[in-house]
Amino acid sequence: MTGDAPQVMHRPNPESCRPRGLAGRQQLIVWGWLRLALGVAQIALSIWAVVLIVKIGLQPKTGVVIGIGFIALAVSRWLYRGRKASPRPR
Repeated sequence: MTGDAPQVMHRPNPESCRPRGLAGRQQLIVWGWLRLALGVAQIALSIWAVVLIVKIGLQPKTGVVIGIGFIALAVSRWLYRGRKASPRPR
């Protein structure tokens, strides 16, 4: 280990990753709205699932709502993989 240079991970320049032109801006807008919709769906379905558990218990209807909520969560995690939101284009 002596004499070895430390390993440095390469991080891409944010400016080079940013899409250019109107198509890139429209793409960012669409992905932003999709991210917002998935987040709202996750919140609404989780609240609805808790209300159903309190009111009717663990019935098949409750399981369906919980399952759809997990699908929204899985799609969101698959699409965004925990990345932070992209900066707005100027």
